[in-house]
Amino acid sequence: MNIETLAAKYSAIPSHWKLSTLGESLAGIIGGGTPSRDNPSFWGGDIPWLTVKDMRGRRPTDAQEHITQQAVKESATNIIPPDTVITAARVGLGKVVRVPFAAAINQDLKALVVGPDLDKSYLEYWLLSIATFLESIGSGTTVKGIRLETLRQLPIPLAPLQEQRKIVAELEKQFSRLDEAVANLQRVKANLKRYKASVLKAAVEGRLVETEATLARREGRTYETGEQLLQRILEGRKAKWAGRGKWKAPESPTADAALPDGWTWASVDQLADVGTGATPKRDKAAYWNDGDVPWVTSSVVNVGYVDQASEFVTKLALAETNLTLYPIGTLLIAMYGEGKTRGKCTELRIPASTNQALAALQVDSFIRGYLRHFLELNYEEMRKFASGGVQPNLNLSLVRAVCVPLPPLSEQVRIVAEVDRHLSIIREVEAEVDANLQRAQALRQSTLAKAFSSSSPEHRN
Repeated sequence: MNIETLAAKYSAIPSHWKLSTLGESLAGIIGGGTPSRDNPSFWGGDIPWLTVKDMRGRRPTDAQEHITQQAVKESATNIIPPDTVITAARVGLGKVVRVPFAAAINQDLKALVVGPDLDKSYLEYWLLSIATFLESIGSGTTVKGIRLETLRQLPIPLAPLQEQRKIVAELEKQFSRLDEAVANLQRVKANLKRYKASVLKAAVEGRLVETEATLARREGRTYETGEQLLQRILEGRKAKWAGRGKWKAPESPTADAALPDGWTWASVDQLADVGTGATPKRDKAAYWNDGDVPWVTSSVVNVGYVDQASEFVTKLALAETNLTLYPIGTLLIAMYGEGKTRGKCTELRIPASTNQALAALQVDSFIRGYLRHFLELNYEEMRKFASGGVQPNLNLSLVRAVCVPLPPLSEQVRIVAEVDRHLSIIREVEAEVDANLQRAQALRQSTLAKAFSSSSPEHRN
């Protein structure tokens, strides 16, 4: 898409309107800059210094960084008056803000000072209406940007000033209703998240279904306790280890809090074989070229199941490095990663090797479902276990040490079935909420497009 294409969208504007350019409609465009990071006297002052990182909402309440008056005097930055329309000309193309305070800006932002025939809010909404277009015309190899001359040449349909204000009033009325609907949908999403957490918490505390101990007492029968189940698991794992060297007994759990009748504490180390993977040398083509062995990274934990590889490595890489090909059903936990990745859990639905950022838990299929639900609930607690500096990480020892409240197997079956039933309902509602949020966003964009390109919208009559 180019500027001519955008201009063509405005071919049906009312005859008493004017198709102008942004440069002609503004009193000026003010740029900014970044004071030297090497000069500590430039930083930590009381002047907000805006960058694209501060454009997370249309009305920022502060900047992440502040500079001094000396920085303003001795750098390319400029202080922008309150309530000026500011747009991103680099990195975050299409973003627009108006801040209720005077602020300096960096070189990625442009402050648009309106002329006498242009209303600030009209300008702001028009920029929002062409946000996708602005993203599409950005140029640059690594960071997309718009040249100042291109910004000046953007075609803008200008209604008479009073009509601009009427259009703004109508848009704000419509968006007020839309914003209220979106806020309600976001509250529903937050409530669903809390409900999911409460279901999982009840599940691992013995409150979601009737305990096996209670059923057995009522029915006058015996049952396999969690402790007996744990011994059976350990004996089975030891038997499978035969012929692979000396069996090392797993670490016992450190938790001692009270549990429901028939439950016991177990460590992940007792329940699963815990391993990890590696990243074969990138400069060794024989490890990567024409590879057919699935290899996954920590990004896969952001989906419920792993159905495809992040990349592929060769069988030579599998043979010569610390890679292991893990079977279907292996649980993966991110030991480190950006944002909310660390501590998340997923499950392999394909055989795959992993990088070193993932812990791989090979666990008996009959307890896998329960263990996975516990790990999902334990996500926040797992993150607290992480150690390290700026980017705390988990490690295999910390993963192995996680304590799991283990119910009898028959109770686990009922717990998993009940949790799955609740989660299925939650997923259905979440899907409907997400669809409505997408419809709201589409309605917002279509309303904006109509406001600036239609010849006869209702609010202009």
